[in-house]
Amino acid sequence: MANEVYYCGKCDRQQQVNEGIKCKICGKTTVSWMDFEKIADVKLKWKRING
Repeated sequence: MANEVYYCGKCDRQQQVNEGIKCKICGKTTVSWMDFEKIADVKLKWKRING
């Protein structure tokens, strides 16, 4: 079973799904990160959403 966390590209941090989709530090929208994905791909996904 894959593990999921949310990733914030501005703070370069991850948080648990139960903490919500907005970053607890900066308030930006996070993206879902599954443990089989590469960090470079997750950073690109975050940048597409947040600019």
